[in-house]
Amino acid sequence: MGWWPRSVKSRIDCLDNSLFYLDSSSDCRVTYGELARDVAAVDSVPKAVGFQNAYDLFVTLLAGARQGATLVLANEMGQAVGVEDELTKCRSEPRVTERENQKPGSDMQMASAPHPQPLSPEYWSEGSYDRLRSRIGLFTSGTTGKPKLVLHSIDSLTRGVRVNDKHQADVWGLAYHPAHIAGLQVLFQALANRNPLVRLFDLPVDQVHQAIESEGITRLSATPTFYNLLCNSSQIHPQVQSVTSGGELSHPSLRERMAITFPNARIHNIYASTEFGTLLISSGDQFHVPQKYDGRVIVIEGELAVHRSLLAASLQASWPDEFYRTGDCVEVLGSRPLSIRFISRQGDWINVGGYKVNPHEVEQALLALDEVQEVLVYGRDNSVTGSLVCCDIVLVGGVALTVKDIHTRLSAHMPAYMIPRIVRCVDAIGATHTGKKPRGS
Repeated sequence: MGWWPRSVKSRIDCLDNSLFYLDSSSDCRVTYGELARDVAAVDSVPKAVGFQNAYDLFVTLLAGARQGATLVLANEMGQAVGVEDELTKCRSEPRVTERENQKPGSDMQMASAPHPQPLSPEYWSEGSYDRLRSRIGLFTSGTTGKPKLVLHSIDSLTRGVRVNDKHQADVWGLAYHPAHIAGLQVLFQALANRNPLVRLFDLPVDQVHQAIESEGITRLSATPTFYNLLCNSSQIHPQVQSVTSGGELSHPSLRERMAITFPNARIHNIYASTEFGTLLISSGDQFHVPQKYDGRVIVIEGELAVHRSLLAASLQASWPDEFYRTGDCVEVLGSRPLSIRFISRQGDWINVGGYKVNPHEVEQALLALDEVQEVLVYGRDNSVTGSLVCCDIVLVGGVALTVKDIHTRLSAHMPAYMIPRIVRCVDAIGATHTGKKPRGS
């Protein structure tokens, strides 16, 4: 450590004992000093790591970044099997980072970051990180087919990270799976500002509420499905200052409940994906494309499209077209700047006798009923109409609702083909490993 500037060494020494990660379910409590030592102790990293616990995954990830390695993060141990074949497809592709892909002086050149990168030596007491060579492989959620492997550079994964004094006192709740891109973005935001990170993913709702209070969590990032579960009690968390929702469409009624549960928090929606990381942020359901993405985020035939220069490293060189079509259907609200509202995923539409039904629109109508607490609308194959609209509903305790009741209540403002024909009353609606509703039930 003798080569460190005195001011940097002093900062590192005083932060060594600060909390990095807490998992109360396994009595895991790790400081930043312990994290740095564990990362430095890793001699080599495997090609792939299956998820067993978050801390081991973080250590392996950061050790891989330190060594400039390519590391694939699997959601489960079984997904790591056969990853060598997937990596082989990427080996012959040029390794191009977002900055390397931009010519100086061009419209696409990004401004220099005003703060050090999250994995720069200033934030670590043990050596430097070969972040330009490191590649992190992530599997997509598989909502549009078989999960596929995407390789990111550290630059593209940390595009949305913000480092400044106002974030020094943040305490982050980790509500996303650690092997998911949104989980990594929370990790990097916490790392960059030396914030504590508290496990919330896969915990029962009552334990999540308890952790938010006992650990003084101030910032949350999660899916609407997570908030739907969390915001159905009388528990209030006034110390939470920022709440971000992303990964799937949310309904206005959820935002109202979130405002009650987190009365002092700024509430934002975020648009991101495994293929390109964080892209858009909004305080409501209307997203404005920022000037730096002008001409690189567009709408083609009602579908949002992203220029390949914004894609993950493994997709930039191999993508055959100039624009990557995201599969997200949007409504254009304005052109300068481009303003949009997300409507649905391409694969979510239900074809009923030639009519296209947006399940999110039906869910919003059902959630407007006082008896309905949560709902999942999906299609089921039918030999006559092609598909039937079906739904699983969670009812408010002590009430009943029949298919006939639903038809009567919705028929006043909705065509018959959109009204669910099969209704299942369930105790809860599950979530995928990425924290989203299980579409395609």
